[in-house]
Amino acid sequence: MPIPSLGRSDSTYSDHSRVTWLTPNQEPRSPKGAPFGRSKRRVSPHIFTPAEVDRIIAAARALPPVFGAGPASLPTVLGLLAATGLRISEALSLQCGSLDEAATRVTVKHSKFERTRMVPLHPTATAALRDYLRTRARLGPIDHSAPLFLDERSARLWATVPCAAHGSD
Repeated sequence: MPIPSLGRSDSTYSDHSRVTWLTPNQEPRSPKGAPFGRSKRRVSPHIFTPAEVDRIIAAARALPPVFGAGPASLPTVLGLLAATGLRISEALSLQCGSLDEAATRVTVKHSKFERTRMVPLHPTATAALRDYLRTRARLGPIDHSAPLFLDERSARLWATVPCAAHGSD
C-alpha cells in the first residue's frame, strides 16, 4: 500500500490540519484531539445589502435617544460605518478635525496597530456628514479636537450598551 501524503488532493488526505502516523504494517490513522491546537476559523461576516442598510438607518432615525445616542448621531454613525467600513471604535473616536475641509475624506488616527489612515467618503456619506455637522453645531463647539459624535447630553458618544439591551440583567 502506498504511503499517503498530506499533499494528495482526494478528500481522505486533503485536510492539512490532520497528521497521518504510519508504522510498518499499519493502516493510516490520525491522532486524537487537536494536535495543532484549536481551529482559529472566524465566522464569515454578514455583508448588508443597500436595502438592509437603508432600513437600519430609517429605524435608527425613528428611535428616541437610546443608550446615550442622540437622535442625529446614531443614524449618522451607522451610515458612516456602512459607507466606509470603519470599526465602531474608529468611528466613535473621530474628532471634528478628522474631516477634511470638503468633507470628502476622514482621517482615522490610532487605527489597528496604531496607524493613521485616510478613508475616502462616498458623495452620499459626504452629504449626510454635512447635514449632521449643521445639527452638531447646535449641540456644542466644533473645534478641531471636539468629538464628532455626541450623545443627548452633548458628551462624546461611547460604544457602551446597558446589559438590558442584550436581554440579560
